[in-house]
Amino acid sequence: MSDKNSKYLLASILIFLIFVSIFWSYSIDDAFVTFRYAENFANGHGLTFNPGEKPVEGYSNFLWLLILCLAYLAGFPIYLAAKILGVICFLLAGIVWYRNLSGREPVLIQLTPMFFLANPYTAFWAVSGLELGLYALILTLLAARILKKSYWSLLLIPLLVLIRPEGFVIGMAIVAASWLMGLLEKDIRWKFHLIMLGMIIISFSLLIVFRIAVFGHPMPNTFYAKSTLAIHGFLRLVKIMVYYFPLAILFMLGLFRIIRRFRETGRYLFYAIIFLAMAAINCLADAVMNFHARYLIAFIPFFLITAFYGLDHLKNRKLIAVGLILSGMSILIPTWPVYGSVSQEKKIWGAQKSLIEFINKQPEQIRISLTDVGRIPFYTKARYNDIWGLVSADIAHDAFNPVREYLRFPDYFVFVGYFWGDNIRLHFGKERLIAQCKGFYQTYQYIGSGIPENGNLNEDGYYYLIFRKNQSAVDSLLKLYPIN
Repeated sequence: MSDKNSKYLLASILIFLIFVSIFWSYSIDDAFVTFRYAENFANGHGLTFNPGEKPVEGYSNFLWLLILCLAYLAGFPIYLAAKILGVICFLLAGIVWYRNLSGREPVLIQLTPMFFLANPYTAFWAVSGLELGLYALILTLLAARILKKSYWSLLLIPLLVLIRPEGFVIGMAIVAASWLMGLLEKDIRWKFHLIMLGMIIISFSLLIVFRIAVFGHPMPNTFYAKSTLAIHGFLRLVKIMVYYFPLAILFMLGLFRIIRRFRETGRYLFYAIIFLAMAAINCLADAVMNFHARYLIAFIPFFLITAFYGLDHLKNRKLIAVGLILSGMSILIPTWPVYGSVSQEKKIWGAQKSLIEFINKQPEQIRISLTDVGRIPFYTKARYNDIWGLVSADIAHDAFNPVREYLRFPDYFVFVGYFWGDNIRLHFGKERLIAQCKGFYQTYQYIGSGIPENGNLNEDGYYYLIFRKNQSAVDSLLKLYPIN
């Protein structure tokens, strides 16, 4: 690749690192669920969220958990290790795309790694603590090797299956896309594709056997808790495409060009199929899974390659220049929403620190029911019931039942909300349903809150309201309504 393009790559890496420094304080709450599992596993408690209790697969990134467990055993803080590894993996993914696309035609697709690294979403998820950087790197290496029909790519198949629950489906999509590419190029390597298919099936089967043996279910708890047929996932995808509107138009143009020149575009059909497969999976996930292109970020290069292939179709230099300018602007549009999320998380962390300080003053054997089971449990030693259902098998498999959650009678309920006059307004619907159970405000009394410095409970905000169990009231309730 030319020195000019090398300078573009360095500029995009610089933009990526600037975004990393701006977003560094951000860590998504979900990541701390994996952190807690990793520490418990490393400390000999098994794959449990609450040590001593029945294992529940409340994480969805087994390979990432194992890596963080090794980092912890090596003496590295899990929180810091996850951030650094996330940044390194995304950087490596961008560099691998750069090397893989070097010298490829059309020339415009060589801009893919630059746009990928300059994207604020990439830096945002790099520092989040999640496995997305590793996911992106595995996909990048796999795509590069499979397009060359290298048998070394087969070693990456188990990693793809282990990194995410949808890894099996994406692996099958890769096999189908690779076979179709070979068919169009009249170079089908049956042995290669059959071995790849066998590797995917064997890896996934072994993982299912492991899950059933340890957890009693073939898929992670998060799969049951967050999979949905509602329209929210689709709407989130549409929102992302609105941000990327010029690129979305070019992607459609690229698809049109691929279909029109079907027998000449095997490689680009491969990229398009992989992205479309993940986009379809994303639409079946809960809205929270699509927050800021959460699980699409690893597939953005496949989207960009198809879009730039469409842009090249325009031929006219002025139109191409306009397309590039608009595409570059659209890549940067999410910067402000992402920064807003980082600022909001700082406020939430302020409230969480206050609550964590309160919990750490209580006996370790207390039990707390709450919605945010990430950062708070990670920094405390209490035992937790998960109202959301990520680490609760009951909710994930039997659906949420507010009466059942109420009748667990934990020592504390911690709800997210604020005060409106003399009334309490709760943030989440599941919390409201529990609070509406008969006798709740008699058996549980509000005693205080986790609130950031300068926070105001009488204004709309994300505050943690603490309700302590009144044991005498619980005993009286059980006398009136005995539980079998």
